[in-house]
Amino acid sequence: MIYIVIMILLVLFLLSFKNAYAAETSSSIFINEFLIEPTQQVEIVNNGTSTVDISGWFLDDNGGTTYYTVPDGTVVGANTCVVLSGSFNLNKTSSDAIRLFDKNSLPTSTSSSPVDEYTYSKSPGEGVSFQRTPDLSTTWLELPETLGRWNQSREGCTIVPTPTRTPTPTVTSTPSPTQKPLQNDISRVYISEFLPAPPSGEKEWVELYNDNDVPVTLTDWYIDDVKDGGASEKKFTLTIPAKRYGVVTLATAIFNNSGDSVRLLNMTKTELDSVQYGSSQIALSWGWSTLLDSTYCIQEPTPEEENGTCKSVGLTPTVPSVIPVSPLQENAMLRAESEGSQDSPHTLYHIAAQLPLQAPVTTQDVRGVSTSIPRVPDHAVHSISIPALGFSLLSILSIAAKMNA
Repeated sequence: MIYIVIMILLVLFLLSFKNAYAAETSSSIFINEFLIEPTQQVEIVNNGTSTVDISGWFLDDNGGTTYYTVPDGTVVGANTCVVLSGSFNLNKTSSDAIRLFDKNSLPTSTSSSPVDEYTYSKSPGEGVSFQRTPDLSTTWLELPETLGRWNQSREGCTIVPTPTRTPTPTVTSTPSPTQKPLQNDISRVYISEFLPAPPSGEKEWVELYNDNDVPVTLTDWYIDDVKDGGASEKKFTLTIPAKRYGVVTLATAIFNNSGDSVRLLNMTKTELDSVQYGSSQIALSWGWSTLLDSTYCIQEPTPEEENGTCKSVGLTPTVPSVIPVSPLQENAMLRAESEGSQDSPHTLYHIAAQLPLQAPVTTQDVRGVSTSIPRVPDHAVHSISIPALGFSLLSILSIAAKMNA
């Protein structure tokens, strides 16, 4: 009889402990932000000290018979967040509510009580979400979406938990330290290279770099040219490995060869990165000069690989090492040197010949303009040889006349 009483008390204790634990974990889970347009998304935050598995929980609007079930394997680490995308039946033009239920409470049951909820009057528009600001407070504001980031600091809140290795138990062993969690912040994706002027028969492409320590999947993101330009943005979905590159190939051309902008937009068409470039060369790309650099230059295309070196555009003219001069020019140069002129021989040559300097030939480089030494056309040298010969003959005749006199 005593044994039966003890078993009953033990079962009651375990049930009460389970209910208390469930209540504790539910009380640490909140809706911290949600977006209605263009795609419905909800950010769930765990304010507790332990990981909570929310697989099989439910998200729903204010009533109805359909609801969203959280996928299996969805866990929220302590003081982190997850972002869920799906159809939550949220109204755009009229009032509605977002409600979160645990797995023990069906949204369609009249006895169910939501873990968290918020009622709104209408959608704030595309790319604008309802947010608790500060995070986890009771104050809700309408602000540009920050899904996956803390609303106040804008730092990433999605964490990929790393398992802790259990040490082999020995007398002298010490527990291995837990590896630092890796942060997956989708704002750390950048434009690294792009091909605005592909060869005939090929397509434009944009290379992106994932600066996160884990792979990221960009679902329904966009590539666009200059804002409010003539071409429409191009939607894409791409998975990029950690610290690696991924390429988006555009089905139709949108970039101008004479100069344009390349912009990276997230799923709400919010600009996360952009590059402006000048005129392009056929089959050459624009890309970082070094990793994560803000300086871009023209180079040989290296899609999905580290960028190459910058290329100079155009040809650098050459200057002859020796410029032929006439006697008149040589006398003028010697006279200028004896008078202490600091001009270079090339400049003295032009002074002696009394010819205007030709405009310098320039070489365009993506990081600036370099000027070559001026070149003198060959016909200019030949054009002064006849006057020089005439001057020499007159000098000889004058000396001969004086001798006869």
